[in-house]
Amino acid sequence: MQVHELAKLAGVESKEIVELLGADSHLSKVSDEDIEKAKARYAPNCATQNVPEKQSREGIVRLWSENRTHRIMASNGETIIMEDFHLTVHKDSDIYKEIKKSQDAEVRVVIDKPFAKVAERASFSSFLKDRTITDQGKQSLHSGLDWLKGLFFPSELEQVAVLLQESAGLEGVIQLAVDTKSYMTL
Repeated sequence: MQVHELAKLAGVESKEIVELLGADSHLSKVSDEDIEKAKARYAPNCATQNVPEKQSREGIVRLWSENRTHRIMASNGETIIMEDFHLTVHKDSDIYKEIKKSQDAEVRVVIDKPFAKVAERASFSSFLKDRTITDQGKQSLHSGLDWLKGLFFPSELEQVAVLLQESAGLEGVIQLAVDTKSYMTL
């Protein structure tokens, strides 16, 4: 998310958020801490799509994209931007409704349970391996690991990091995804 997007969510001018955060410009990226700072200052106006990790995931949707930066045109002419292959939104938010309405084939809804059938899990594993691992089997393809990490909530990334450090490596992260995640299309 960028400063101008946070400003829009807060209902204030970009200049105000730039000053609050000490950012370089309206195009600067904002951190989770920056979002919390803006929420504290402008709440309840600041209904951000980045959900605090301490909240329950009930009513929360994790969207996963084929593209690092995915843009979806909303019906009101605004652009919804998914960064780093994912976006986390509230299920009843206007943003989610607009994305769902777009029927974009490259956007998937992540589900926190594995596929029910063995064949589906095997196919998912193959799909993840094809997009993340080189022919040599050890190295991550450019952006492949970031794309794979888009499946996981921030609280789950510690487990991903541990797997990457251990002998399980990238194969272990793929197995974690297959064991704990599935997806559906919009």
